[in-house]
Amino acid sequence: MGQLKDTSSFIANTPRAMPANALKFGKIFLVIGVIALGLGFATDVHRAQTALLHNLVYFMGACQGAFMLAVALVITTGRWGRGLKRIAEGFGQYMPYLYAILIIFLLTGGLDLYRWTDESLPAHKSIYLTEGFFVARQIVGIGVLIKLNKMLTRASLRPDLGVAAATIGDKAPAWWAKFTADWKGEEAEIAAATVRQSRIAPPLAIAYAFIWSMVGIDLIMTLEPHWFANMFPVWFFMGCFWLGLVFIAIFSMFQREWLELGDFASRSVYHDLGKLTFAMCMFWGYTLFSTYLAIWYGNMTEEIGYILLRTEVEPWASLSRVVLVLCFIAPFGMLLSRGLKK
Repeated sequence: MGQLKDTSSFIANTPRAMPANALKFGKIFLVIGVIALGLGFATDVHRAQTALLHNLVYFMGACQGAFMLAVALVITTGRWGRGLKRIAEGFGQYMPYLYAILIIFLLTGGLDLYRWTDESLPAHKSIYLTEGFFVARQIVGIGVLIKLNKMLTRASLRPDLGVAAATIGDKAPAWWAKFTADWKGEEAEIAAATVRQSRIAPPLAIAYAFIWSMVGIDLIMTLEPHWFANMFPVWFFMGCFWLGLVFIAIFSMFQREWLELGDFASRSVYHDLGKLTFAMCMFWGYTLFSTYLAIWYGNMTEEIGYILLRTEVEPWASLSRVVLVLCFIAPFGMLLSRGLKK
C-alpha cells in the first residue's frame, strides 16, 4: 500500500470540469435552500434561526472533521490514505463560507436563540457568557483553524501542482501560479513540503481539540446555560471527526469515476478507512456512556435533569433512541464485517 502509483494519466486529464449533472443539481438545491430560508424567516424567525444554526454546526463539523483526516495522515505519515487526502483537504475549503455565514448569523439576530442574553446569570457564568466575548470567540477561534487549514493545504498542494503544471503546460489554471511561485524542483519541493506539513499538522490537531471543544460548548451547550457535562466537548469534536470520515467515504464512492480514483482508493484503502470509522463509532459510544456514568457514580444531581429530559420526555426520548441506533448500534454491527468495510 505504501508503493507509489502511476499518476501520469491522472495528471494528463487535469484540470477536469465538474460533472454537468452535479453542477445542475447543485444550483437547483442552492436555489431551493435560499428560498426555504427566506420563507422560514418570513413566517417563523425563531424556527428559521434554529434550523440555520443546526445546519451550520452540522456542516462545519463535517467539513473540519473531514479535514482532520489529512492532518492525521501527516502526523502519522499514513500512506494508506494518500488517495483520500485531497478529498479531506477539499472539505476544508468549504469552511470559510460556513464561517462567514455563522458570523453574519450571530451579528444579525442569531444570539436571540440563546436564553442567557436575557437572563441574570451567576457571576462566574456572566463573565464568559457576554455577547461581545461570545462572538469574538467564534471569530478568532474558527478563524485560527481556517488559517491553519489554509497553511497545511498550501504546503500539501505545492509540489503536486508544480509537477502537474510542468506536465500539462498551458492547460494549467492561472491560480496555480500562487502555489508554485519560486519553484525549486520536484525533489526539493517534496522534501520542503513534507517538513512544512509536519510542522503545521501537530499544532493544528491541538488547536482543533481546544477550539472545537469551545465551539461545541458555545454554540450548543449554552443554548441551555444551566446545563453542563464534562465529556460533551470531547464527544463533540471526536464525533465531528467521525462524521468527516463518513462524508469522505460517501463522496469518494459516489464520485469515484469522475475523480478517477482507480487504484488510489482501492478496497484495501476503504478497509482501513472502515476500521478507523469503526474505532470512532466505538469512541462515540464510549464518551456518550461516560457522560452518563460520571453522573451516576458521582450522584451529580445538577446534571440529572439533562438525562431525564432526553430519555423520558417526548419528542426527545424517541429521538434519542433513534440516534443511539443509527449512530452506534447499526454502524457497530455493520462495521464488524470486513466485506462491508471494503
